[in-house]
Amino acid sequence: MLVASEGSKKGPYDDLAYKIGRDVYVDIAGWHLFLRDMSAVPGLKMAAALAAQLGPTAAGAGRGGLRESDVSAVLKRIPVDVGGGRVTLSLYDVMPNGCVSDLVRLLEDWAKDQ
Repeated sequence: MLVASEGSKKGPYDDLAYKIGRDVYVDIAGWHLFLRDMSAVPGLKMAAALAAQLGPTAAGAGRGGLRESDVSAVLKRIPVDVGGGRVTLSLYDVMPNGCVSDLVRLLEDWAKDQ
């Protein structure tokens, strides 16, 4: 479940959301849609939703780091409507493998800096 935050206060995952939005995208027929431009729900960008959902997991991963399979499991639970809602795929299904790996690396780097 994705939840929108209220107000314009800087949240604990804003920097992470910025990095996710800048570097991670979905690929549909060769078109790249960066997560900063993709809505999770009205008023909430997908990058911010992922940062809020994965940030606590990344911060708590400790020395063992994140497992790509854990991040993939989260991505598989996030629905993405395609074609005006005629088809629903998971975020994982529309994200290239390289972007999933980049997301994991991004989360690990962010957690180390905290």
